[in-house]
Amino acid sequence: MEKLKKFPIQEKFEKGDFSFQNIPRVICMKNSEVFIFEKSEFTKPQQYYRLKAFSYGDWQLYISAIKCEYFQNREVFDNLFLNEMEIDKPKSLEYIPYISIQKALKFLQVDINCEMDYYLSDLSKIRNDLQHDLSDNFINQNLDMIQDKLFYLIMCEIFDICGYNTEECHKNELIKNQENNETEMSYILNDFRLLYNDAGEKYSTARRGEYYIIIDFLD
Repeated sequence: MEKLKKFPIQEKFEKGDFSFQNIPRVICMKNSEVFIFEKSEFTKPQQYYRLKAFSYGDWQLYISAIKCEYFQNREVFDNLFLNEMEIDKPKSLEYIPYISIQKALKFLQVDINCEMDYYLSDLSKIRNDLQHDLSDNFINQNLDMIQDKLFYLIMCEIFDICGYNTEECHKNELIKNQENNETEMSYILNDFRLLYNDAGEKYSTARRGEYYIIIDFLD
């Protein structure tokens, strides 16, 4: 008889020994400022000047990640998170199988994009990040396209810096964007679920490659 697979990390969450509030964070946003955690939650977050975020009031948002393999399935993961946050499972929820991280954050009332003032203050920053020797004229005429590309590369860099290497996701994004005839690059989250949506408190989960993602917003 085949043994049932055990999930010791999941059991720690079930018993309350582990908390979702302590899983590794990737990005933190406070008002318009963006911070990243390099490699470890226990390192001091570093302000990231190439990004800016916007919402209303005195707000903060965290993006955290944990390996999918620690949990039996996504339903178990979501239910454990809801139980810890003492939130009833919603009768209906916003579910999107494939969404850009920017559109996902809009569900939590947050806009995020490149801080173009940072880049336009010195155009060599754009050339360095894109690794292309672009003319000033080309940059000025194609700012929207350049901003999309920069944002995608920044997201890849942040998640890779933190150890979430998702090369296969990048390949799939190229294919998906081509299928949709999209000109911009989109950093994609899969299976996005808005689990709780209150005026001052919002929680969502998603998947990125081999990781489950938690996004929580507090106002």
